[in-house]
Amino acid sequence: MIRKIYINSTDRTNTDEVTGALCDFDLSTSRIECGANEDLRVAVSHASFPAGSMGLTQATTTRRLADAPDCAVLHIFYNEFTGPATQVQNYYIYLNDISGTATNPEGVTSTTFTQRTTIDELLTVINAALGSEIIIRTQGETGQYRLKTDPSTLYDQLYFFADSTPAILRALGLKTDSDTGISTTVQSPFDVCIANACPMLYICTNLNTNTFSSSNALNNILCSVPVHATPSPQTVFVDVSEVAGTPATLTRSMSFNYEPFIHNGNYKRIGDKNIDELRVRVVNSVGYPLLMNTGIFSLVLDVQVSGNE
Repeated sequence: MIRKIYINSTDRTNTDEVTGALCDFDLSTSRIECGANEDLRVAVSHASFPAGSMGLTQATTTRRLADAPDCAVLHIFYNEFTGPATQVQNYYIYLNDISGTATNPEGVTSTTFTQRTTIDELLTVINAALGSEIIIRTQGETGQYRLKTDPSTLYDQLYFFADSTPAILRALGLKTDSDTGISTTVQSPFDVCIANACPMLYICTNLNTNTFSSSNALNNILCSVPVHATPSPQTVFVDVSEVAGTPATLTRSMSFNYEPFIHNGNYKRIGDKNIDELRVRVVNSVGYPLLMNTGIFSLVLDVQVSGNE
């Protein structure tokens, strides 16, 4: 026998929780239970998250000037040739920083990054930090975008340091094992692919499933959710809006939906004979809860009652 539990984050009992990704639910009236010689097994059959909440790894409350497992940063060295003298500056772009600092130190810029972020949006932030349109995108040998510097920066030097977060470097088509220099004639070595920076999400609960990830110290994982922003010429996932007097505008979908193929291997056996309360945690690859802001997420859990093997 299989029962379905439909969960919406607006129904959580812990209304004081600020991230929106740690939710408690009261299931005491649902009578989800099994007999003494039976087991309860749980699987995720559907998940829907607000697209804007899926940022990269959040920074810690302590600012860092190099990459660490719990922060996301892009480190840029820019040597601007100004004639007899040069202006040398290190720049740090923090992504999804939750430090709450009102003012950034010199050379530090904070911005948000989700799977809806485009390369143009990210370059706008980087160039604003550098002071002008220094980095531009161009068509590479494969026909995809690569990065180089604007022709006006002919004698300038620009490097992306390898101590940046690897996911960001891969998204920009840069090397992760050594510093990458670009110029007016030297492009980034790889194609730009924002999808490389999209995170893996994990749905964890208080149910004892005996599942864990040794690489990120997560436990009781119901499932992992891959988040991809694969470009497609099709418009099936695109919303169409039109304002009187203006052409139709195409915008990307505002949510990410995940529907795995459920089979016996997806079900996680739990140690309890009933489910009276459920705590759901939606976290990124290092265990930080997602910042849902005002977004709403929903889950469908399949609960199977099976004989004890």
